[in-house]
Amino acid sequence: MSEMAIQAQNLVKIYRSRWRRREVRAVDGISLEVPRGATFGLLGPNGAGKTTFVKVLLSSTYPTAGETRVFGLDSRLPEARRQIGYLPENHRFPTYFTGAGMLDLYGALSGMDALTRKRRIPEMLELVGLDRWGDVRLAKYSKGMLQRVGLAQALLHQPNLLVLDEPTDGVDPVGRVHIRGILQTL
Repeated sequence: MSEMAIQAQNLVKIYRSRWRRREVRAVDGISLEVPRGATFGLLGPNGAGKTTFVKVLLSSTYPTAGETRVFGLDSRLPEARRQIGYLPENHRFPTYFTGAGMLDLYGALSGMDALTRKRRIPEMLELVGLDRWGDVRLAKYSKGMLQRVGLAQALLHQPNLLVLDEPTDGVDPVGRVHIRGILQTL
């Protein structure tokens, strides 16, 4: 397995408008390496291409040029993506689910067996401070609680790489400290 968790080589992503024949160069020649075990922050102003870079890394969009790798594997391969836990900036969890039900669904989608999910879900809810909220529908959760359950979702399958887009957005100051403590422990 590669010593690098993430590698990007000359990554370019251009969005093209069909009607106006306009091009937006969202990512322009990014090359970077993130070592295994590192904490890495991708910083820049709005519109700088940070989320587009993450989308390419997760193969939810394809690069115009260049390549990305996760632990040495082409990031377009399913076995590369299975190693990633992801919390998007604007998650839209189905609000009719309970916290535990949503985690069960996402755990199943990531390939976890039922026994492992049954064990991990209460552990993750406790880790993020929602152990008493697992049976409550997500529609009743505050924005900060949704961020916490989103973090639990990203951690549930014990990924080797965690990608978080604005993980403390909408979380109160005490909750931010709690989330940072969880991440530092990892």
